[in-house]
Amino acid sequence: MDTQLPHPRYTTPKNNGEIFLWPSSNQIPRDIQANLDLFAQTEIEILGRPLREWRKIARRDVMNLSRSYHEKLNLPIPNYPSEAPLLVTGHQPGFFHGGILAKYLLLDSLARSTGGAALNLVADSDLPRHIALRIPTTHDDGFVVQEMTFPSIDPHVPLEYQPLPNAAEFHSFLETLQNLEAAESVDTSIKYLVGVLDNLYPQAQTLTDLLVLLNQHWAAILTMQWFDLPISHMAQSSAFLIFAADLILRAEQVRYCYNMSLRQYRHVHKIRNVTQPLPELQGSEDPAEAQELPLWIFSPNRPRQPLFVQTHKNMVILKTGKTEFAQLPKDKLSQSDQAVALLIEILEQARMQIRPRALSLTAFVRLFLADYFIHGIGGARYDHVTDEFIRQFYQIDPPSFGTATATVYLPIARGRDRSEAMENVRHARTQWRDLNYNPQRYVAEGTDRLSDSESEHLKKLISEREKAIRTSDRLRRDGGDSSHRRRIFHTIHRLNADILALLPGLRQNFSQQLARAESQVTQAGITHDREYFFGLIPTEDLKNQLCRKHRCHSERSEESLF
Repeated sequence: MDTQLPHPRYTTPKNNGEIFLWPSSNQIPRDIQANLDLFAQTEIEILGRPLREWRKIARRDVMNLSRSYHEKLNLPIPNYPSEAPLLVTGHQPGFFHGGILAKYLLLDSLARSTGGAALNLVADSDLPRHIALRIPTTHDDGFVVQEMTFPSIDPHVPLEYQPLPNAAEFHSFLETLQNLEAAESVDTSIKYLVGVLDNLYPQAQTLTDLLVLLNQHWAAILTMQWFDLPISHMAQSSAFLIFAADLILRAEQVRYCYNMSLRQYRHVHKIRNVTQPLPELQGSEDPAEAQELPLWIFSPNRPRQPLFVQTHKNMVILKTGKTEFAQLPKDKLSQSDQAVALLIEILEQARMQIRPRALSLTAFVRLFLADYFIHGIGGARYDHVTDEFIRQFYQIDPPSFGTATATVYLPIARGRDRSEAMENVRHARTQWRDLNYNPQRYVAEGTDRLSDSESEHLKKLISEREKAIRTSDRLRRDGGDSSHRRRIFHTIHRLNADILALLPGLRQNFSQQLARAESQVTQAGITHDREYFFGLIPTEDLKNQLCRKHRCHSERSEESLF
């Protein structure tokens, strides 16, 4: 049964230190127990074996892989009783902002309160789109944002194939970072970050390793702990390969349920863009046609491609687009004791790997692995599509999941935020427009510098304008000739320009006011930006913001992630 409360309106918290938590901290333990009951009672089978068995296998395999990964990176291995609840979240490796950190704070808190384990799935199967380190630097009287990106990154290749920068490139990156004219309040944090990255670099083998080590370092500072495991490692587990084999065997049904779930979501949320929140899978109702699956095919150092499946007699044909790369006997793939070895053999021969896409990843994790999954608000939105897919494809009510995010600003966030600064801009723009259409209202502010002849000329222009306005009003009231009305309009427009030409300082002052207001918006967008790496926030400030009680979006009640 789906015990999750009615879906909230997922909104990013506006104020510094504000938390979005859904459902409430009182409801989450009940949802975890409901999920445990759901998995204990379900009768569904995958390739002839109960889901309960695959969950035990998945947990054993994934946690063993995670322990091995921690050993490789010389990371501490948290205690995990095998029968305890497993709480899971995930994100792309990178410089997390405070909103993402909120997921991990909740994850750690739930693991402690349930005696369970916290697992973070590192989405290294994603492209490296969000791993730049953004730094506010001083410029004139304000700030500009510098984006620091590791050298030698190929934006078209998934993170799991992104190597570490060589030593010379890496230390050049650190030197540039340290020499930035950073905002004074974060300069100390940057120097500390440079030292941490320098110390961690020798322990890492890949760029993902380095980013995992970095976030584990901050987790220790915040007295948090979790298991890390890259998706590329998880995808080697027997349970995931069984999950993939089942999708391959039922490709036509997968495409149908996936697309129907997306269409229902768009209908409910009145979304017209057919690519949102995800594009539909390609294919047709003809089983002989190739069907797109929600899986990626990876090959080393190449762009990822969607997996297509075509059935011919007793063979299942795997394709990237129109290119066939493997054939599998359907009868062997249908046997759980042969499917894993068969997929491994075929993929090794083709030098390819299968990886999950967004929806299939959370479907696998929530059904095969986690007792409770935690999203940020972006993932939570699309995972309501996953809920419907699980209902339609697996014929089971989806397990509940939680959502957590927060807004935490750097210490440079002072004064008006961007929304408040925009009010000043709107006011300044209104005044600027009014100045150009009704300059007579503002002439008192600029007449002190006019000569006597200029003052007389100004009075004459204003008088002519008043007369033209009266004529325009009369023509509009009486339905006068349109050509006459156009001539009067142009006359008024010319008189406005002539009035302002006599008072150049007036336009300049209003222009400067508008420019200052627009600059304040730009500055507020920089200073009140929640996307900065949380490690740039002094640790005590971070703890004070997220550990104390805050008004929570979920039920307008006082909540904490701890």
